[in-house]
Amino acid sequence: QRPALQKHISTQIADAPIQELIHLAGPGYVNQFGNGHLISRGSGLVTPYSWQMIDRNGSAVVSFDASETTYRYQMATWDTDCNAYIAMLDVATDRIITIVKYDLDGNQIWSQDITVGSSDLSARRVVRGMFALKNMLYVLFDGEGAYEGSIRRYHLSDGAEVDASPFVSAVGNVAAERYLGMYGDSVTWLAANTSRIAWGQHTFASGLIELVLINPDTGDTLSTITLVSDAANVGSIKFYGVATDGVGGTYVYYTDGSSVGHLRRYTDDGTLDWEQTYAGLASSETYATTYLPDTNQVALTGDDPVGNGDSM
Repeated sequence: QRPALQKHISTQIADAPIQELIHLAGPGYVNQFGNGHLISRGSGLVTPYSWQMIDRNGSAVVSFDASETTYRYQMATWDTDCNAYIAMLDVATDRIITIVKYDLDGNQIWSQDITVGSSDLSARRVVRGMFALKNMLYVLFDGEGAYEGSIRRYHLSDGAEVDASPFVSAVGNVAAERYLGMYGDSVTWLAANTSRIAWGQHTFASGLIELVLINPDTGDTLSTITLVSDAANVGSIKFYGVATDGVGGTYVYYTDGSSVGHLRRYTDDGTLDWEQTYAGLASSETYATTYLPDTNQVALTGDDPVGNGDSM
């Protein structure tokens, strides 16, 4: 025991000595073990459907100049080794999602085609949530049939599907209403930490928004929390994303039937921890809800997410 350190346990474990002690220090190690570069869409590229990977110096590591007739960007995420996973809709068929994996240097590791329907899906944003956890890529689809409102898992190593059937079976289109936007917004309906998957569900016709907490290993539902239920004011009810931190917190942002914004934090067992409300949001749109681990803050971005005229 040294100054500024505290014993983790007070008793010796059998008679085995400590085998190894490692220190990680210095700037830049976060870049090796944390999130990777910036994924930018549209700006300076051929079409809004294109994307590029930009490093911290502003240089493009990879540019993917998709056209409206090839691919449409859907969503991207990073794993803890700084590999990027980008999902795109194959416009040639409008029924295939292609997921590509790139390393930090811009080298493509694998590409996986997933047939998510039998008809034209160009009017949907088919991938509604995606994150890497426990060596697996979790993807929430808004496709057709078994891919409508279902969560599936893929191996990070090669993109092959982990399960013989959907990890969480299709429950209809409650996971993805069309009015949120087809490709342009960044609203994710899926987030996770090591103990919980947080899934936002919105049944537009009944004005129902629910937060479902799921076991990330089994897919079993642990808690279902009703955030708002107001069938008379469905046009004013919108879900603007879910995020998680590393200590069991789940954050959701939504508007109710009176156009009041609600930012909430729930604990791992589904208990409401705190809530902030924002009035006068009838004409505003929020496009992302994100947790910032470096500053321990929740970021909301959009036209006017909290009613004070700011976009973040």
